[in-house]
Amino acid sequence: MGRGSRRSSAGDVPGDVDSAREYQVVIAEEAMAELVELLTYIRKDSPKNAASVRAAVEKRLDRLRRFPMTGHADAKPPRVPPDADAYIVTVKNVSLYYLFPLRWRGRKIVYVVTTRRGSRMPLEEPEYLARWMAELARLAPPPEEPPQG
Repeated sequence: MGRGSRRSSAGDVPGDVDSAREYQVVIAEEAMAELVELLTYIRKDSPKNAASVRAAVEKRLDRLRRFPMTGHADAKPPRVPPDADAYIVTVKNVSLYYLFPLRWRGRKIVYVVTTRRGSRMPLEEPEYLARWMAELARLAPPPEEPPQG
């Protein structure tokens, strides 16, 4: 096959890839508190490492907006709402536990329930399960989108 007969791979990409859907990422209050606590702890020893972890987590959260199923599914999640799955994604030794698609007011969102460093507390432990359920109950609705038109 000569050079002139090669097809461009760009022509094989579906047109709707560039307009990939984005989802809102909502971080639970406890998950944010855990992340702040973790970054504060790291910053005591190394502000540079804390900044690196923060940037990596922010980048991963931004990626979840477009690719919410990039984590691996949690095999035994407790009481996940119908039609949602629990996922875990790890970046810089920080595990983010999230639900997707969590439906809220007719919209699908990525809901980060907790952040953990290193070895994780099993989701089956009663203390953790209680917190998980409390976070779901506190879920604030995503901001309303302004009417168009």
